[in-house]
Amino acid sequence: MLTCREVAARATDYMEGPLPLRQRLQIAMHLLICAFCRRYVRQLALTQDTLRRLPPPLPSDEDLDRLLHLFQSPRRRTDQDSR
Repeated sequence: MLTCREVAARATDYMEGPLPLRQRLQIAMHLLICAFCRRYVRQLALTQDTLRRLPPPLPSDEDLDRLLHLFQSPRRRTDQDSR
């Protein structure tokens, strides 16, 4: 039987599916008898769902300035580019 610490360490992999079947079954069995780990996995799922719903972060002013500078800079040409 897995310990709570082992379940917590593998909870994300368990939810996302990359664990081998044996480990998935071991975690599922632990979750059947451990209310604390069930709560932890539910909270982790809620956190992941909430984060997926957030809009993507906006670029910082520094990043925008850097991009603007790159687009406005004349392109360096070599002899091979002009052929």
